[in-house]
Amino acid sequence: MHFSLTAITVIVSVSVWSLADGAGFSLGADQTEAPSSDDVMDPQSVQCVLRLVDSRQFHGVALIGSADGSFEVVVRDQQAGHVGEIEAATRFNTGSMFKVVTAVSIAQLVERRLLSYDDTLGMHMQGIPLAYREVTIAELLSHTGGAGNFPSPEDMELVLSHESLPELRHVVFSEPLGTRGDHRYSNAGYIILGLLIEGVSGLDYESYIQSNVLDVAEMTNTTLRPDRGMAQPFTRRRMPSSERQQRDGEERSLTRSPIGQHRGTPAGGVFSTAEDIFRFARAFLNNELISSTQVDTLLEGRVGRVTRAGVDGEYGYGFALYGDGSAGHSGGGPGVNGSLRFFRETGTIVVALTNVDPPMASNLAAALTHQISNEECQ
Repeated sequence: MHFSLTAITVIVSVSVWSLADGAGFSLGADQTEAPSSDDVMDPQSVQCVLRLVDSRQFHGVALIGSADGSFEVVVRDQQAGHVGEIEAATRFNTGSMFKVVTAVSIAQLVERRLLSYDDTLGMHMQGIPLAYREVTIAELLSHTGGAGNFPSPEDMELVLSHESLPELRHVVFSEPLGTRGDHRYSNAGYIILGLLIEGVSGLDYESYIQSNVLDVAEMTNTTLRPDRGMAQPFTRRRMPSSERQQRDGEERSLTRSPIGQHRGTPAGGVFSTAEDIFRFARAFLNNELISSTQVDTLLEGRVGRVTRAGVDGEYGYGFALYGDGSAGHSGGGPGVNGSLRFFRETGTIVVALTNVDPPMASNLAAALTHQISNEECQ
């Protein structure tokens, strides 16, 4: 059984109860808009997707599409802290998913011969620590440059309040450099790449990606700045402000998460919709953002098997290469989880977004791509 990637939308409405009080949520499909043509996704495939969503008690928005057309599965539901219903146009904090945008931006500058992947930071940045001067752009893209996993709890206040990327410069360069060549997932490395983009392009990071990525891909609902219309993040993780100790075996209540309330960075935390992320992937696969040669470069495995940071496969330049043949990136934190996966050969694209803890969206995206790659229902 497989997905026919023709223009059609399947919408599922589900309900959530007592989320603000920390209760679980019940997921019951109460409305399904079925395909209207025999040559689109057949009813058995529709039911297969619904069973998969229901079995995983998914909460958020999921989308399946094609780089050649538009096939979508959108899951809606109610959640505390958001005015009205979660819809396809609801913005979510995407966590580290937007590292792919930073990687594409670097590839654009390479394509314009303003950078080379083998360039060192010392060739383009002044006043940085000596140890960092020999780190290459390629190493930062593949998380092998030795940079740290910013932000630390001590730096969170600055992250929450920063208004421009240069404010974070001294923080990312203050951590001692680790062993180059080892894969060490690094948010700091992508902040450094953002600073590099600003220095080489002459634009601040937000303006650069707006003109060269978001506008080109027609991503009209993506922003680095949080707003009232976004899905509020909820977490069961213990936060520093927890008022009481958890009893043994007791599930923690859902509480508002402070993560995701701050301005996004080149390392992640950008606010976007499932449809906009789909548009990014479609533009990427159709070589509208960078050439096919540069796509090849970003999607080439640079690091052996990685089993952390939401990856079970290889890692390229800013993109995870999963074991089922898909590529993309996930992101997560307290009350934040999203995943983008796509198959380059077929143009199939999967997006999942939620405003509760990982790995809800990541697991759903993985299950969907597994189902697609095996052409069978689970």
